[in-house]
Amino acid sequence: MTEPEPAAEPALPARSTPPAPPAPTSGRGAFTIKIIGGLRRRGTWRVPVRETLVTLVGGIDADLTDATFDAPDVVLTKISLVGGVSLTVPAGVAVLPSGFQLLGGSPAASGPPPGEATATVHLRSFTLVGGVSIKRS
Repeated sequence: MTEPEPAAEPALPARSTPPAPPAPTSGRGAFTIKIIGGLRRRGTWRVPVRETLVTLVGGIDADLTDATFDAPDVVLTKISLVGGVSLTVPAGVAVLPSGFQLLGGSPAASGPPPGEATATVHLRSFTLVGGVSIKRS
């Protein structure tokens, strides 16, 4: 008795373009600890999925106008005793502020609704003294 021949493997189609790089995972982020001093970001830079600043005295001054987002939803967190947040965002980016400020204000959500936005920034600020300012570029 003869053994049956194994079935031929189907040929895979040829790729005309290289595969896309893998998307960043939700765990990637930046974590900064400073005693005195804040975080300033301007110009062309990559906004990680999560960025956290912990400081005694210092805030965040970030301009996202020319920034590239690693994901459509990013989280910026600032924890300090004294220090506020100044955020400049382009049109089409929604900002959802949250957190706690003992002395200092925090604006309501701004920009397009999150479902219609090109990106959403979840801005979390926890401080005793310092407010949150959101500007549109």
